[in-house]
Amino acid sequence: MARDRDWVDYANLAANAVQTAQLDGLNTKMRQLAELELQKEYREQQEAAVAKCEDLLRDAVFVYTEQLRDVEEVASQNPVAAYIRASHVKRLYANIPQFTASGFRKFEDKERLANVQRACDRLIRESAGRLKPGELEDCNLCIAHVFDRKELVKLIEVQEERETLEQTKATAAKKVAPLRDALNENARERNWLEQEASKHSVRHKVYLAMVALGVGTISVLVVLGLLFCIVDSGGLDRFMTSDSMGSVNAIGFIALIIAGIGGVAHWLASEEYKDKKEALEKQKADIACKLALANREVDRIQSNVDQSKPLYARFGEATSGDYRKMLQGRDTLLTQMLGDFAKGFTERRQSPVSTSSHVVTADQKINDVVLALLALGFKQIEADKAARAVQAMLGPDASVENLVRACLSKKILKCAANQASPAERRS
Repeated sequence: MARDRDWVDYANLAANAVQTAQLDGLNTKMRQLAELELQKEYREQQEAAVAKCEDLLRDAVFVYTEQLRDVEEVASQNPVAAYIRASHVKRLYANIPQFTASGFRKFEDKERLANVQRACDRLIRESAGRLKPGELEDCNLCIAHVFDRKELVKLIEVQEERETLEQTKATAAKKVAPLRDALNENARERNWLEQEASKHSVRHKVYLAMVALGVGTISVLVVLGLLFCIVDSGGLDRFMTSDSMGSVNAIGFIALIIAGIGGVAHWLASEEYKDKKEALEKQKADIACKLALANREVDRIQSNVDQSKPLYARFGEATSGDYRKMLQGRDTLLTQMLGDFAKGFTERRQSPVSTSSHVVTADQKINDVVLALLALGFKQIEADKAARAVQAMLGPDASVENLVRACLSKKILKCAANQASPAERRS
């Protein structure tokens, strides 16, 4: 019977092993099916994105064709306008991403794009062949001006602000000078308050010594009374009526009175120092905010000038008046070449440079707070992290003044310090 049970056990063990292998195989197949489903879904999404991109490119080819037809209608009568408009359309569509034959998968789409591009090149060559001597150079200048005009308008506005930068700095300096004097006076008052607080700390120690003296005297009195009780049952009465007892009572009573007066004075002085310190910190935050706001316009103009260095390199260094003459001359040439059609290019649109100063964004608020903290002696990393931490707590609608006050609280500064990396804290 034992042999039969051993054989059955081995058979069950083998069956379990086979089932385990089958389950592992099933799990592997299920994982492979799940991966295939994910890959299928990804391919479907990719296919939809490519199809959408092709639809957009087909629409662009259609618009390209219609624009060339409009140009061809005036090519025989006005080759100058035809050359400029066809060159402009070609360069405009050349800047569209994937607007090439490789952007399409079907041969019909590739052929359609190639045909419209060949038609555009042919129209440009035919129009250039009918131009008078000297007109080709003027046409190329007009084409370049169409694409460069927006940057030239922006450069004019930046240059106008740059020319007023020194005056803006002088105006800001007049505002900043009294603010810095007030900030220095605030620092002197805070230093004086710290010194007074140190003296108050010494008086606090004296007060604690008086309290200890009073409590110690009463403790001595209790211990002596207990000793007299232990030594002599009548000794306590004699001690209580003796002159020594009177002296001890007087000393303890005086010490307790002095301790009480000192405690009241200490509490009043502590509250006074606390109120003065809070008032000085609030004044410090207000001055720092005013300093940051006074330099905001100067920093904005300087930032725009620094960002426009490539434009200065392209158009050359000049005054705003010279840039305006350049713009007017090129617009006049473009109007002479294209007539009424030039209005679509020469209508001056409002530049972002002229409107950015009137919109205070969340990033501008953070910059103002950082400038205020830097004026108070904070490090760049510490100021930036504190500003972003308080804005996350108070919300984007919080004013600069409230953000600076929150940054000056020890809790916020400690939070910002904890968020900094060890490498940043070492710096």
